[in-house]
Amino acid sequence: MRVARIRRDAAHKLTSYLCKNHALVAIEDLHVGGMLQNHQLAQAVSDSNFGEIRRQIEDKARLYGCHVVTIDRWYPSSQTCSGCGWRDSELELADRGFVCQQCGLVLDRDENAARNILAEALRTTGSSSGSHAYGQSSAGTLTGVCETALEEVGTKHCLGGVLNG
Repeated sequence: MRVARIRRDAAHKLTSYLCKNHALVAIEDLHVGGMLQNHQLAQAVSDSNFGEIRRQIEDKARLYGCHVVTIDRWYPSSQTCSGCGWRDSELELADRGFVCQQCGLVLDRDENAARNILAEALRTTGSSSGSHAYGQSSAGTLTGVCETALEEVGTKHCLGGVLNG
């Protein structure tokens, strides 16, 4: 029971922080059922409570005026180079880094995916790199410390810097 309360509290703190401090939150529509079929991931996925975090983000976004963009689960965020767009279709889940064979960009796999999710969210909302959904201003920039643009839920990765807080 204590662990459940700690997880619930952490989910509320994370979702409140995201929605209060960011004009745009982009999340990936993960196929959690499929992830649970992978026995190496199943325990971590079930412990992370993705569904509840997503529900809370959507509810709190309405409360705080934050715009949520859900990126399709089939979007190749991990396989596409965030620098030039080259796609590594052979990238496997065990590969934790991303190395572009075209432009030479080397990034952590999750950071590369977060950059691609941000770019796709901005593209689908019609925002440019200098503005955000609904024209709200940003406390940060897309190349500086992450204050508005995107945080990949469940990680400490964000575009161009470290998560504040």
